[in-house]
Amino acid sequence: MGEHDGLRGFFDDYGGALATGDINRLADCYAYPTFALGDDQSLAMSDRDAATTAFSGATEHFGGPGMAVAAPTLTAVEELTPTLTSVDVRWSYSDAGGTERGGESYRYVVRATAGRHAICAVIPTNREV
Repeated sequence: MGEHDGLRGFFDDYGGALATGDINRLADCYAYPTFALGDDQSLAMSDRDAATTAFSGATEHFGGPGMAVAAPTLTAVEELTPTLTSVDVRWSYSDAGGTERGGESYRYVVRATAGRHAICAVIPTNREV
């Protein structure tokens, strides 16, 4: 097994939730409170209910109509502490025919505890994709 297989599996599962718009599965991927940071906003989500509310309108943004696959590529992984890891992910959004329809990059701070990964913070990185 590779050094970051657990993180890869976690982001594969997260991508499956993105592709299907499954906001409950997305919410299960976060630690609470959690933070979404951007140039114009900082959004703190105190609990799972706040996250599902925030995600209810956002899933249409990811990949757009017709997205069937949200494929993650881990481009950088840095251990910050024994339980916190910074992970840069490039998302490729493809349709059912396998044609890429878009992509984005994000930095996640992920906590690993008791055999589980959970996102503590997410930041768009605006990297060329």
